[in-house]
Amino acid sequence: MNGLASDQMVTASWVLLGVYAATVLFFVVRGALRTRSMDDYGVGSIKFSPVAVGLSLAASMMSAATFIINPGLIALYGISGVISMVVVLPIATLVSFVVITKGFRKFGKSVKATTLSQWIGARFESPGYSLFFAFLSLLLITFIVLICVGLTKVVSKALNAGELWVLVGIVVFIFGYMMFGGANSLVYTNTIQGGGITAGDGSDLLRNNIEDGDGWGINTSGTVTLTYNRVVGCAKGVNLSGGEMHNNLIANSEGIGLQVNGNVEVISNTLTGNSGSTVKLVSGIDLLISGNNLEGNLGDYDIENLIPKTTLMMVLAQGNWWGTTSSSEINRRIYDFNEDYNLGQVIYQLVAEGPIQTAPAYVRSVTMDPPSPVGIQTV
Repeated sequence: MNGLASDQMVTASWVLLGVYAATVLFFVVRGALRTRSMDDYGVGSIKFSPVAVGLSLAASMMSAATFIINPGLIALYGISGVISMVVVLPIATLVSFVVITKGFRKFGKSVKATTLSQWIGARFESPGYSLFFAFLSLLLITFIVLICVGLTKVVSKALNAGELWVLVGIVVFIFGYMMFGGANSLVYTNTIQGGGITAGDGSDLLRNNIEDGDGWGINTSGTVTLTYNRVVGCAKGVNLSGGEMHNNLIANSEGIGLQVNGNVEVISNTLTGNSGSTVKLVSGIDLLISGNNLEGNLGDYDIENLIPKTTLMMVLAQGNWWGTTSSSEINRRIYDFNEDYNLGQVIYQLVAEGPIQTAPAYVRSVTMDPPSPVGIQTV
């Protein structure tokens, strides 16, 4: 066909689209591997970091409409279009994020809502209202048609291809990968080798696997929630600035296992094989460290308290498993008021009688049966 694009333009367009499609499919497959339920499909794990959510949101907002549809609307409506798209829309978007988003997410999480209509129905206790918003959401098909038409017009000209075939390709590709991976096709939980995760205020980190990082496995600022993460073999384990930490494994760190720099609740975690202080308390006025396995660590202290007693008189650390129930041995594994009069005291009684079953499992010992040597081989 006699198209407008040159042969060089057509070739460059095919290459660009191929690279884009390959990149998208990579993330689709990786995200789909994280999809284990309809909740995961609808909203992902809802534990994404602010950075990941921000990038995904930016990509969604800077869609084809930004470059194809909106300029046409501004050209059609003139100054009123400029005011709407350039002034009012960005301000309304930013204000809604600041004012509404946190409460919206908190309530959605509490009722396990996976769709907007489900959230509305639960919030106002009205099945009818929920159905109404489901119908409104269905009307977004009109926007989808608008975007598909705009993309088809642009891509067909760039490829000198028929609009029908381009439209079919766009619809099959986009709907296909979304059906395959759901929300996790765009944003997914992390598996990181040789790196780490940095999380800001309000972050929820769930089921991440961080290995062999050359810094902090997880480094946080503000109030965060860490649940079911695995941090193994990093230079340092977790730097917790505030919030909650439940059911995490921190093992074989070259230095500190867990460093606390704020008000935290540390419950049902396993820290083992760490070469520095297992738990290092730097600051905070409201700390709870309970129901954790603190066995098999290689540093001098399982809890090193550096918080002055004028800031926090007592640190509650009851119900932990220290690998022993001997008070004298546990005392040797604690640095507090007894070593430095200016520091607060770690209250560890009553201690657990054995490993905490609700915390992540770990290897306590290995017994050879039969014992070494086996035959002529020493093991």
